[in-house]
Amino acid sequence: MSINVVDLAGMFSDEIEIQLDDRDNAIALPPTGDQITVKLGWGGQGLVFSGRYFVDEVDVESPPDTMKISGRAANNPQAIKAQKTRHWDDTTLGAIVSQVASEHGYIPQVVGDIGDLQIKHLDQTDESDMHLLTRLAKEYGAVSKPVNNAWLFARPGEADSAGEKTLPVIHVKRGGDVSRIWAGKADRFKYNGARAAWHDQEGGERRYETVGSEPIYQLRHTYKTAGEAIQAADARRRSLSRGLGAIELTVLGNPEAAAEAQLVVSGFREGMDGEWLIKRVEHNVSGQSFTTKIEGELPQ
Repeated sequence: MSINVVDLAGMFSDEIEIQLDDRDNAIALPPTGDQITVKLGWGGQGLVFSGRYFVDEVDVESPPDTMKISGRAANNPQAIKAQKTRHWDDTTLGAIVSQVASEHGYIPQVVGDIGDLQIKHLDQTDESDMHLLTRLAKEYGAVSKPVNNAWLFARPGEADSAGEKTLPVIHVKRGGDVSRIWAGKADRFKYNGARAAWHDQEGGERRYETVGSEPIYQLRHTYKTAGEAIQAADARRRSLSRGLGAIELTVLGNPEAAAEAQLVVSGFREGMDGEWLIKRVEHNVSGQSFTTKIEGELPQ
């Protein structure tokens, strides 16, 4: 009866909801944890892979007899939520992410040079691996999330859905299949730079490293070395430069649209036209209708 797919950027798991006609109760109840592969498209144009999802919840209702299947792209093992204490020394961000992801059966997908960032020392104290990866992503301005059987860790815009497909550039033009478009900008929370503290053991004092210009955002964490402080400040500066503009549009179903892909808008007006980074896509198939809602932000 309907399929609703939500593709999210950042640290959130993609979602799916399927509504089925269950007349005569002819459909077997799928066990939770079973995997669903989703492909969407138009007749005669082929189907586009839209993700793998794990059955999270099944609801049946009557009358009329219907079945709703909800799922998420992540099938998180309970162990990833368990607290643990350990530390790393003289390693890289990519090595830490790869080790943690592999321990829980995920294929590590560390994209780009973010994995080469040097980590002098990192403590994990009474903290779950899930929280650790989320903390590192926030600290270094990265996307960290499970996708299919992989764990993706990359800068926004560099992710490629963990190797399942190459993200295309989505072009939207006036006069095309756009039913609604909105864009807005705000500078009231804008920062042009970030500052991070680090502890100088030789001098026995706290020092600061600044990346960018005023106004400056102050990071709360104190780092071990000047290099780590600079890396963290630069990552936060990058993330703060995003989100100052937003765009939303609804178009005729486009199965190619995906979170982290580039959106190019043209032919509308200043403030809308230009390049955007897609942060959320919602595909909806219902009856003979197929629509795609796209939400984006200004790229860093």
